[in-house]
Amino acid sequence: MNFKLIFLVALVLMAVCLGQSEGRRFKKFLKKVQGAGRRVANAAQKGLPLALGVKGVLG
Repeated sequence: MNFKLIFLVALVLMAVCLGQSEGRRFKKFLKKVQGAGRRVANAAQKGLPLALGVKGVLG
């Protein structure tokens, strides 16, 4: 019974310590994904009127 308690406390401490460092890495990764998404959205906003214009001329 005592071993289970020690194991549980050690497991919680490891989760807290490792969770914070992994969280920073994950946040940094999400910022890169967000930037890529923003660039794609901006490119779509610039390219969509051009594509609709070509479709209107050809169609």
